[in-house]
Order: sequence, then C-alpha cells, then structure tokens
Amino acid sequence: MLPTPPDSIPDDDDDRRLSRRVPVALRAFYRSPRQTLDTHVTNLSQGGLFLSAPSESTLGTPAHVELEIPGEEQRFVLPGEVAWCGSQGKGIGVRFFEPTRKVRLVLANFLLRLTQKNAD
Repeated sequence: MLPTPPDSIPDDDDDRRLSRRVPVALRAFYRSPRQTLDTHVTNLSQGGLFLSAPSESTLGTPAHVELEIPGEEQRFVLPGEVAWCGSQGKGIGVRFFEPTRKVRLVLANFLLRLTQKNAD
C-alpha cells in the first residue's frame, strides 16, 4: 500500500470542503423561503459560511446571506443553499453559489488578513 501524501485531502464525510474555514464574528442577514434572520457568522470560507441561528430550513433550501465585512462600505449579498443544519436547529451551513469576481476578491482579501493576523 502506498503512503498517503501529506497534503492530500482525507476522503471522508467530515472534510469535503474545498476551502479552509476561518473563525469570524460577523453580522449577517439570512433569508430563505421559510425564515429571515438577523444573526452572526461564526466561520467563513471562500465556499460558504456557518450561521449561529435556529434553523427552520432543510438541506438544499435556497438562501441569501447579506454579509457585513469590516473595512467594506457595502454589504455583500451571497446567494447559496443550505448545506448543513445543526441538530435541534442550532446552526445553518450555507454553501455559496458562484459569487461575483468582486465578492470573491473581497472574501479572499478579508480571509487572508484574518489568517495573517491569527498567525502573528
């Protein structure tokens, strides 16, 4: 049996993300067909986010998250879908659909600043 390269991604259900999650505390507004919430994002990546909020949504539910990113004048609306619902409704994971180039750049720069700050 060949050894697994150290930089490979494990092939299990716990780690299917394409981009690294970064802990954050950001205000967000969540909208889906069943609920509208003024809540907080607890982790963020280029591909999605986790909201600390009660969930009335089910997997695959279309959603929009309006996100306030520090240092940016405008809020960013990120369309996506519910990718995870916490047990007993204690959290919502949202996977982004294709964000615009501008949103991808803003997210990348913000996440880079956070990871550099945390590394110091």
